[in-house]
Amino acid sequence: MRLIAFLEESHMKTALTLLSLLLLAPVLANDADDEARDLKAKEAAAAQAAEKAQLKVKLMKRRIAVAMGPAADAPAPPVDAPAPAADPAGEYPCFDLKDGTRIVGTLAQTSFEVKTAYGILTVPAQDLVRIRFGAVSDPELAGRIQALVKQLGDADFATREAATKALEKLGNQARVALEAVRKSTDAEIQERAGRLLDALEASEEEPALEDDELQTVRFTIRGVLQVATFPVATKFGQLVIEKKYLRSLVLQSFERSIQVLIPGNRESQNPLDTGIRLKRGASFEIRASGNITLNNWGQASGPEGNPQCGNQIQGLPVGCLVGRIGPSGRLFKVGEHYKGVAEKDGTLFLCIGTQNCGQNNTGEYKAQVVARDNP
Repeated sequence: MRLIAFLEESHMKTALTLLSLLLLAPVLANDADDEARDLKAKEAAAAQAAEKAQLKVKLMKRRIAVAMGPAADAPAPPVDAPAPAADPAGEYPCFDLKDGTRIVGTLAQTSFEVKTAYGILTVPAQDLVRIRFGAVSDPELAGRIQALVKQLGDADFATREAATKALEKLGNQARVALEAVRKSTDAEIQERAGRLLDALEASEEEPALEDDELQTVRFTIRGVLQVATFPVATKFGQLVIEKKYLRSLVLQSFERSIQVLIPGNRESQNPLDTGIRLKRGASFEIRASGNITLNNWGQASGPEGNPQCGNQIQGLPVGCLVGRIGPSGRLFKVGEHYKGVAEKDGTLFLCIGTQNCGQNNTGEYKAQVVARDNP
């Protein structure tokens, strides 16, 4: 009997256990599902965080590359990489303001009218190389300059000095007005104007103009440009530039080519003015040929010079073809071929590599000069 009672009690316990498991199964299943969902969410969050970290690394690398510049052997950037900003140097049109500012943008005008002594001409913008703005483009400034020039002869010394300093600061913009009084009957005005003009000559600045000057691909026009403002689209937005603030406007690069003859006795103290005026940064190229006789040495020489005669000027071979920008600029050897960039504004001069000892030289060099105008 005891055995039967034990068995009945065991069956009852087993039944109760099974019943408990059946009741708990849905709960356990839900818990398992929750844990699975939590695990998936954590995995997704980890993947997202890793992706963000990779993007940050890529962005940092790109910023470092932009800051340091591309290496010489660096691979090409991926097609989806942002394009670098264009370098404005060499872009057109380029507005050169009187205060030294340069602005590159796109012009709205497609043609320009200029009033000349022979009537009004219409010039297509595509044919224009450069516009230089004369005194007529800024009547207000022209009036102020005239008043300052008059003050050069004022009875008060302080007024004369102040006017002289103001005109000196205006520089080339005052050249036309000063030239007009170079031979004034007022001795004080004549002396001060002459001194200011001498300083301008030494500065090698491009001569100022009374009228506007339009250089085209065919010829040059002088007159009054019939426009007061220039609407221009720049990478910084839309601008409107008043004509009176402009020194020049370069619309395209323009190549000039001339041939010059350099006599054998044209020494470095008396260089030949080629008439080619270069702006700082403008590229130019010279090719030379011919022969000269260095009579003091009894030797012949070509543009490369004659090493048998030694070196004379700044270590350059005697008899070589030499160049300089401006009458007092740094000398450089041209030889048979030279290609370079102007270090400053000025006129190109050529000469023979001797000094005070080549007056008896005979023969000549022939040089072909090609210059490209840049903004």
